[in-house]
Amino acid sequence: MFIMSMPTIVGRPRASRLASRRRVARVMCFLLVAAIACGGGGAVLSPADAPRVALDSIAASPASVQLPAGDSTTIVVAAFDDQRNALTNVTTTFSSSDVAVVFVSPTGVARAVGAGAAIISVKATAGEISRTVFVPVSVLPPGTGTAGGGAGSGAKIVTTSGVSFVPSSITINAGESVEWRFTGATHNVTFGALKPTGGNIPDTPPGNAVSRTFATAGTYDYQCTWHSGMTGRVIVSGATPSSYTTLIVTPQTPSIDVGGHVTIATSALDQFGNPMTGLGVATFVTSNAAIATVDAQGVVSGVAGGIATITASLTSGSVTHTASATVTVVAPQANTATVETPSLTFSPQSVTIGVGGTVTWRFSGSTHNVTFGALKPTGGNIPDTSPGNAVSRTFTTAGTYDFECTRHNGMTGRVIVQPGDPGTGTGAGNGALASIDVTPATVVLAPNGTARLTVTPRDASGAPLALVATPTFVSSDTRIVTVNEGLVTAVAVGEATITVSLTSGAVTRTTTVAITVAAPAAAISTSASQFTPQEVSIRSGQTVLFQFSGATHNVTFKDLRPTEGNVPNSAPGTNATRTFSAPGDYDFYCTWHSGMKGRIRVQ
Repeated sequence: MFIMSMPTIVGRPRASRLASRRRVARVMCFLLVAAIACGGGGAVLSPADAPRVALDSIAASPASVQLPAGDSTTIVVAAFDDQRNALTNVTTTFSSSDVAVVFVSPTGVARAVGAGAAIISVKATAGEISRTVFVPVSVLPPGTGTAGGGAGSGAKIVTTSGVSFVPSSITINAGESVEWRFTGATHNVTFGALKPTGGNIPDTPPGNAVSRTFATAGTYDYQCTWHSGMTGRVIVSGATPSSYTTLIVTPQTPSIDVGGHVTIATSALDQFGNPMTGLGVATFVTSNAAIATVDAQGVVSGVAGGIATITASLTSGSVTHTASATVTVVAPQANTATVETPSLTFSPQSVTIGVGGTVTWRFSGSTHNVTFGALKPTGGNIPDTSPGNAVSRTFTTAGTYDFECTRHNGMTGRVIVQPGDPGTGTGAGNGALASIDVTPATVVLAPNGTARLTVTPRDASGAPLALVATPTFVSSDTRIVTVNEGLVTAVAVGEATITVSLTSGAVTRTTTVAITVAAPAAAISTSASQFTPQEVSIRSGQTVLFQFSGATHNVTFKDLRPTEGNVPNSAPGTNATRTFSAPGDYDFYCTWHSGMKGRIRVQ
């Protein structure tokens, strides 16, 4: 141990003396720590001995994915501690909620398999701590593209949405091409160490497209040097041979009648989610032959009411994978109805059952959902369901259950649930039919706009009755507006009246609804995942036309809402109108696409 005295400092100004004393004090502290360390009186804490900071949060990029069937992208995961420092020693796993829609490899390569919606779960683990984020995926039909269609050469498409490359990561095979379509502003594509044939893409103004061919396998990172953080990646497969990784079956949840049949198809996928062929023939077994049998070709036959699991197995070399389908066999019973989905319609559009009855929706053609209005059956709405599957709902309360598929504009239907015996002309003991209400009572539409009329019968006291018969709807001028089972469609500018009649027993009640078709005050389109224009100004009582293109979008209002409420998911090529009766700023956004927002100012 040693002792060091503080030297005396004289002959200088006070400020200078204070500064010198501080320097000496710092030197003494350093020497004291060193002395303790050398003399065994203590230990200096090294950075390696500092407490470890736990995994606090993770982020996935992209946060949401939209791809045409057959395309792919890579989900990149970043992990952080509670100080937002990046962590590297993290194990990441990926899983898909529906492999018939999107398959995700162990390395995060997501491949769009079939049209529909699914969720990719991303789980990161460090030590005993795990964090999970969810990436919503929308898969469009083949050839749809994320920028209004694929390139004529078959190249994969990347667009410049805002100041981002969309998708930010794309996977192709060696020898294939990628086309960059430039919108919004001037951009360039500047590659890192690996460059494709033709090299970098120089500054390119909006409205142009440039392709590059990738002859060599590898990961090609690139950026736009004009915009900080605007980066992308092209992953070129070829260096790693394909290996049999996954087996999927479709449909996954079919429903058939006793005596009915459905074929279970299998698909083998490699680690990139690409289909593989020539691996052999799958075998099938049933969990309960008393309910459903299955032959060597995967044809399932319904034997008796119940649920059975059909398991498919496929072996290639020393690798075997299995996948299962849950088959519901419906036994014949009274008070049931079936609704099909041919050609983007519900067929039949209206069915009538008694209280306690069941309706089964059998999905075909493309992915659909069944979204009910105010009245909902046991089990509620039916979410997006892929073709080949069937879902049932039981209706325990009398009433009229209007429903729609929010993915396809104008795809609507109705379930009429009658109390007691159908056709009695009375409503659950509430009395005879005295009047009918129709909502909305007045309708304002732009040309090609639609609205749904809902009928409520009432007794003499004004109490609502169950709708025990189908109302009739008649337009006073079909040149202005047409009506089909309550769905009003505007044809041309003008005014018309819809007459609504309802008969119960020997009693008929009638009312009218005024329809005004007016040219829209403004039109908003969905170009390149943006609302264009992003802001419009109109007067109170005027109508705005939303024109959907490029991909499926919706219009979700934040605080103030128009008379008809939000616009549900709408496919490309469809339109929707909304009328704004009160002044204010109506902010809105699309829940599918981050940053896609707009505003309607009503004066």
